[in-house]
Amino acid sequence: GLRLGSDVESPCSTMSLDGRTRSYRLYVPARVASPAPVVFVLHGGGGSGSNIELITKHGFNRIADRDGAIVVYPDGVGRNWNDGRSNVNSTAFKENVDDVAFLKALLKEIASSHPVDRERVFATGMSNGGFMSYRLACDAAGTFRAVVAVVAGLSVDVGPRCRPERPVSVAIMNGTEDPLVPWAGGAVSAMGIKRGETWSAQRTYDRWVEID
Repeated sequence: GLRLGSDVESPCSTMSLDGRTRSYRLYVPARVASPAPVVFVLHGGGGSGSNIELITKHGFNRIADRDGAIVVYPDGVGRNWNDGRSNVNSTAFKENVDDVAFLKALLKEIASSHPVDRERVFATGMSNGGFMSYRLACDAAGTFRAVVAVVAGLSVDVGPRCRPERPVSVAIMNGTEDPLVPWAGGAVSAMGIKRGETWSAQRTYDRWVEID
C-alpha cells in the first residue's frame, strides 16, 4: 500500500453520527478568510482522505493558503461513498450509509469552530468521489453551491431523479479512453468488479444543462 507517513498535512478528527464514528481530515491555513469558503475533497473507491490529499499533491492546501479557504478530506465507510448507485459491492451501499447527511453534518461541525461562508461551500471528487459529488449537487444543493466531478457521470440511478432545490454550478472532467468509467456510458468497473451504471459524459452534461 501507499506509505503516508508525515507527508499528510491535515490532522485527523472524528465525529459521531447515527451510532457510527466517522473520520475526516481538515486543513486550516494559517490565515483563514472570515468567513471562509469550504472545499470538500472526496476520495475514490478504496481510497481515503489522506490518500486523496497525497494524490492531489497538497494542491488544495496551497489554494487554501492563498485564499484563506478550509479544505475537508472526509473518509467514506469501508473506503467507499454511498453515492446513489445500486448493486455496488461496498459496505457503504450494503448498509445504506447516509453520506449526504454525514457531509452536511460535518459542515455544521466545522462551522461550530471556524468562520464558514455558507454560500461558498463546494465539493469535488474523483471516481466514487465524483459520483458522490453529483449526489450532493442533486440532494444537497441548498448546502453545496458548486461541484466538480472527475471521472464520474450521473448514474442511471441518480440522473433520472436529480432535482436540486436551486441551480448548482457543475464542472465535468472525463476521459474518452477511461477504462473504468466509460465515456459513452454503461457499466462502471474496477478490477473486474461491477460498480453500477453511468450515463455518458454527453448525457450527463445535457442533463445538467436541463436541470440548471
